[in-house]
Amino acid sequence: MIWSVVSKCEMICSSTTPVFRHYHEAVGKERIRLAVVKDNDTMDFIKTGDIVLPRSASKGIIKTIREKGVRSTAEKWRAYELANDKANLYEFLSRNGVCVPKQHKTIDTICGNKYFVKPRYGSDSSCITDKSICMSMDEVKQQVTFIEGLTGQDAVVEDFIDGIDCTVSLWRENSSLHACAIAIECPEHGNIQTKECKSDFSGFCSPLYDKSITTMAKDVFNLLGLRHHARMDFRMDNDGGYWLIDVNLIPGLSPIGLWAKCLLLSNDMSYTEAVNAVIRSSSRT
Repeated sequence: MIWSVVSKCEMICSSTTPVFRHYHEAVGKERIRLAVVKDNDTMDFIKTGDIVLPRSASKGIIKTIREKGVRSTAEKWRAYELANDKANLYEFLSRNGVCVPKQHKTIDTICGNKYFVKPRYGSDSSCITDKSICMSMDEVKQQVTFIEGLTGQDAVVEDFIDGIDCTVSLWRENSSLHACAIAIECPEHGNIQTKECKSDFSGFCSPLYDKSITTMAKDVFNLLGLRHHARMDFRMDNDGGYWLIDVNLIPGLSPIGLWAKCLLLSNDMSYTEAVNAVIRSSSRT
């Protein structure tokens, strides 16, 4: 049996149930089941020979799945913790020579450039709007205040890279690490993927056959010690250079999500093949 596991808390504010219907169709309703669990659930329903796909970054859930010793796509907890914290991720990547936009620890040093302001934690786009691109100290302060008031968490201020968004889907199958990339143009929203852009489908995706971005993504995948699958977001600047801006260890698996779009547009893989690529990336801890 294949189990798609999500926490009760995350289930309330996610689209897991409607997306799970697509898993059924892609994998077969007799092969996969949805399990909604508490963070401290022992998950005794998991048996030897099962495959577990965590759709939650809960520390308790990840720890329990890994302790089961079954095939799963659960990474080490440290990887989730690092990917979730944009400030710590920046420090780690920059120390290891990865090209990332410079972050500013205090806004007092900001003057005269273009900046991007986003929540420090998580991967929700709800705070990403056209106003996330700031041209002055006052705009930066306003956006920081907006994010802190809406989310109750710190904001991250980094240099804005003029250009377009790109994303890379990666998955390991046996000893091979595969990667597919797409470019995402959102001219109506300053060429960033705002929440509105994602909801009104105004972004235009196209295959990106550039080995330099997939090589960079693979290097980061290995640097983070990942074993299964991930999606990484980049900015491509106007000179064709790539800047890593986010690492997503639980990419959305809807038929119209970026994970599936990468595989379809760049590798001519169907949605069924995209979901099965995730399943095939599972392994024993």
